[in-house]
Amino acid sequence: MRSYCAAVDFNQVTNTCYYLREIVTSLLTTANHVTHFRKVTCPPPLSCWSKSGQVTSVDELSVTDTASPQSSCHGVCYVRLTMETSAIAVDRGCQEVVGSSNMDKFPVGCYVDARLLSVVCYCDTPRCNGISVPALASQLVYLPLDGDFTDHSGAGHDGAVPHGFTPPTFTCLDKAVNCSALFRGNQCVSVDSLSMTSYGTYDVNATSLQQVTFAIWFKRITPGGTVATQQGIFGNSLDGQRPTWRISAMNMPHFVSGGVQTDRAPYNTSLGDYQYVAARDNSWHSVVMVYDGSERRPNVFPLLQFYTDGRLQVGNARSDQGAINVRGRPVTVGCVMADNFVGFIDEARVFSTALASHDVRALSTIREGQVW
Repeated sequence: MRSYCAAVDFNQVTNTCYYLREIVTSLLTTANHVTHFRKVTCPPPLSCWSKSGQVTSVDELSVTDTASPQSSCHGVCYVRLTMETSAIAVDRGCQEVVGSSNMDKFPVGCYVDARLLSVVCYCDTPRCNGISVPALASQLVYLPLDGDFTDHSGAGHDGAVPHGFTPPTFTCLDKAVNCSALFRGNQCVSVDSLSMTSYGTYDVNATSLQQVTFAIWFKRITPGGTVATQQGIFGNSLDGQRPTWRISAMNMPHFVSGGVQTDRAPYNTSLGDYQYVAARDNSWHSVVMVYDGSERRPNVFPLLQFYTDGRLQVGNARSDQGAINVRGRPVTVGCVMADNFVGFIDEARVFSTALASHDVRALSTIREGQVW
């Protein structure tokens, strides 16, 4: 049902697991330290949050409790938001699918069911149905990095390896969720279709809202505890040109930084709205950067928030306003402004809205859920 179920090679020297794109009976290149496993069929590596009920607070729109029930899924995960007579109900679980040909009946994405007065979202990665329906519906791109650069948001913004770089190595032994990509300083993934993107959405009054959220998991590797240069984790600059948003590991161990550049704050050229945010090297961390520049709405002021591992950090939260500057540059993972990353990266996402705090917590909960 999924290509990475077909076969896998395990390298005993590097302790790395490689997913293959097709089923083969022998290694293409013989190596004494590599074990090849062939699987004609295998169960989908999915676990889905399984929780239903009426919503009594906004926090219940997302799954933030790691003890919430899960189910093993031979299909896709779903979350349904239903408007009842006097309440809102949320239903999460697994949509079982028999046979790979039936997967097309439940395409990844969000859909309106007018008959039931509901919106249902389907997704196909472990515990992907933990964030809210509005959050899933606003995904611009979602790269789980589970053996390829396919976009799992339903928007079709697949990534690719740009010219001059080599592809990262995929591993299932060190990851945030399912599998991850290992970057060694000369690897990069770019999403060219998101060049010239004007981030944001519209409210019910057709007012433009300058909102966006960038989310990613990373684990920087620093042998010996020294770092010579800044390392770009997530941003929108493939070469040495300045990005308009960036999340980076700083040029000293155990710290990250992040920021945006907007059309109403051109003096902010360092993209260092948040600097020296603690994130210990050689450990996994989630970073979520949420920007809402919609100062034209009553009682709403421009705000940039930076979360690590679900916790809000202190920084220059109100130094930007207006829309994030639009540039003809792709979204990049593992390489930002010619600063290349060394370590593991997983679960890269961009949302066209400012995620609420409960969705930010849900993105960190996705790793901590129990493994099936």
